Amino acid sequence: TTARMRSIPHPLFKPLNGREAEQYLATRPRGDCVIRPSSRGMDHIAITWKVGDNLFQHIDVREENKPHENALGLSFTVGDLSYSDLDELIALHVDPIMRKLDEVKRNPKFYDPETDPLYVSEPLSDVLGPNDYSQEFRDRRLSLWEKRVTRHLDTLAQSTGRGAYCVSLSLAKPGSLVLSFKPTPDYRGIIKWTARVEPNEYKLGERGRYPNISGLINGFKMMQTKNVKPREKSREPREERSGRSGRWGGTSSWNAPQSQSQSQSQWNSTSSRGWN
Repeated sequence: TTARMRSIPHPLFKPLNGREAEQYLATRPRGDCVIRPSSRGMDHIAITWKVGDNLFQHIDVREENKPHENALGLSFTVGDLSYSDLDELIALHVDPIMRKLDEVKRNPKFYDPETDPLYVSEPLSDVLGPNDYSQEFRDRRLSLWEKRVTRHLDTLAQSTGRGAYCVSLSLAKPGSLVLSFKPTPDYRGIIKWTARVEPNEYKLGERGRYPNISGLINGFKMMQTKNVKPREKSREPREERSGRSGRWGGTSSWNAPQSQSQSQSQWNSTSSRGWN
């Protein structure tokens, strides 16, 4: 395409598509990024950065004030945030998100399914096979993460006799977080919320905005409490709201929790049991 043939005057520019950018960054340090053409057209570029091992975020960047179609824009926007040049965008957008994720990893509630000592005898290369950057590999990896997170929360809840939760990186939306919650030890499955990570804050739901990970966790707990109490009174199932479209494409469930195999009676027992 014409966009693929673009040449952008910046040392981080590479004429790559998304998969090629991931392959290029695979052996490079975490936090490294490339600027590349966008499939969205000549008024967009993309930034791909390495979130972690085999985990990459693709950021859609819209060019503003282009002198002509083939020229680079004079300013750039990501969502509702604007930047005057590409260096500022990387310094004030990509780098702060990486630091926010570092903050999350230092929190005791952070859980990484791939570094859990419980699975030290099960190398990922043996379990998943080689990463061929296909959707099939991504699906296998996501399934493995979900099984390990569920087992982690099951074990924690059974050992404490209370509900349990953890925070993990998101595989489905790299650069975001997943808060996984098991309300009670006998609750079947887990409830998941996705939190967006912005340069200066974490966002949960429509209105939850938190400057640090402690605030995000406290806000998450408050939302869970509010979700439980109305249903304790009404005893009626609540219809989950559908998510709104995100800039990753498709439908994103920022607005409502995702749950697996839950029953209403299990929900109603949450507040009396407490959770960790």
